[in-house]
Amino acid sequence: MKIGYLNVSVDGRQYYAHRLAWLWMTGEWPTLDIDHVDGIKTNNAWLNLREVSRSINLQNQQRVDAPKRKIDTLGVYFDRNRKVWRSKIKANKKTTYVGSFPTKESAIAGYIAAKKKHHPGMVDPRSLGVEEGILDKPGDSA
Repeated sequence: MKIGYLNVSVDGRQYYAHRLAWLWMTGEWPTLDIDHVDGIKTNNAWLNLREVSRSINLQNQQRVDAPKRKIDTLGVYFDRNRKVWRSKIKANKKTTYVGSFPTKESAIAGYIAAKKKHHPGMVDPRSLGVEEGILDKPGDSA
């Protein structure tokens, strides 16, 4: 099992909670990846899940899961020699330099703009109104 995802044991067998959520909501076992739209692996709210290809799922990656990195944002790094923030993006096996920026925030903004252009599978969760919450079936009243 991958680190960070919620797991559920059923009859002694481990399953990812997001895959069980998909089964519960659709009545069918997912055949593709289940993507967490907001990038939060534990947010299994129905509006936060979508079934997508592995390629699209990877395009929606929003955080770095590398404990040795000091920066947790994809595509952004600090150039110590020039004292600027830089960003770059990889698409179709090609790395593209996005630019140099005076602040980390502006480098992130530049990266996100490039990500929207080069990664059509990337979703801005704020555009969907996704919030962390409980798993509700559509039409269920709170």
